[in-house]
Amino acid sequence: MTSIGLLLHKNWLYCTLVFYTHKNICLIILLVVSANYVVQAEYHIIMTFWREASTVIFALRPCLAVGATKLSSSLSRVTDYKILMVKRSAESQFMPSKLVFPGGVVQDTDHSGDWNALFEKVMGRALSDLIHQPSFNFSNALLNNWTLPPDVAYRICAIRETFEESGLLLATNRDLLSSGKPAVVLSSSAELQKAADQRQKVEQKPEYFLQMCKDLDVVPDIWALHDWRNWLTPVLQTVLEPLTKPKRFNTMFYMCCVDSDDIPHTSADNAETTQAEVSVVYVVLQCIYNA
Repeated sequence: MTSIGLLLHKNWLYCTLVFYTHKNICLIILLVVSANYVVQAEYHIIMTFWREASTVIFALRPCLAVGATKLSSSLSRVTDYKILMVKRSAESQFMPSKLVFPGGVVQDTDHSGDWNALFEKVMGRALSDLIHQPSFNFSNALLNNWTLPPDVAYRICAIRETFEESGLLLATNRDLLSSGKPAVVLSSSAELQKAADQRQKVEQKPEYFLQMCKDLDVVPDIWALHDWRNWLTPVLQTVLEPLTKPKRFNTMFYMCCVDSDDIPHTSADNAETTQAEVSVVYVVLQCIYNA
C-alpha cells in the first residue's frame, strides 16, 4: 500500500511517500523540491512494536442427560464447564511456566492465498461466499498486504497453534459442517491419529499445516470460532527502536464452545508447552491461585 501527501509552502513543495510492506514495516520518504528544482530527500523506517497473534478459548460443556431439563440441569451445567489450558515451558521468553490459552503468532502461511483453493475444494464453495462481516476493525496494512481477510487468517492461526500446542484439531468438511457435529469430532477418528503423526512437522514448518489439511480433506473450522476480544500487550518499558521480535502482541481472542460428553485427547508438545489439559474451570483457577 502507498500513500502520497503534498504541501506547497513558500515556493517549496513537500512530498511525502509512505510505503507499507507485508511485515508491518512503514517506509516514509520526504522529498523537498524548491522553485529551482533543488531536491532534498530523507527517509524514515517505522515498524510496529508488536506482532500479530491469535488464541482460542476452548470451552466444553457436557450434554443434557436423558430425561433432564435445562432448568433442573442448569446448576450442574454451569459448574461443569471445562476449558483447555496449556502450560508454557519454563524456557519461554514470554510468560514462562504460565497457564495460558493455546495460541501464537500469525505466520505467512496463515494468510496465504493457497487456502482459497482448499476451501473451495473441500467445502464446494468459494471462501468469499462462506464468511461473514467481521466484528473487529482491521488496519489497512493487514487488509492490503494479506491475501486472505484478516478475520480468516487470525482464525487459521489460532487453530494451527492450538493443534501444535495441544494436539486438538478444530477442523471440518462439507459433510461434518452440514451434520452439525462438533468441531472436535476428529478427536475420536482415525484421521486424528494421522494428523498427530504430522504434528511435529507442523511445529517445525507452520506452512505444512496447509498440506496436512489437504491430506485429511478438511479445512480449519473457522466457523466454530467466535469473536471475543482484541488485546494488545501493555507497554511495560520504554523502547527507543523497533525490536526484531517484539514481545508485545496484538492478539485476537476467539471462543469455541462445544456441547459434548467426550473430552478430546490433548497432549503437550514438550517444547513450547509442558502441559495441555481440558479441566473444570474451578480446578484451573485453583492451579493459578496456588502458583
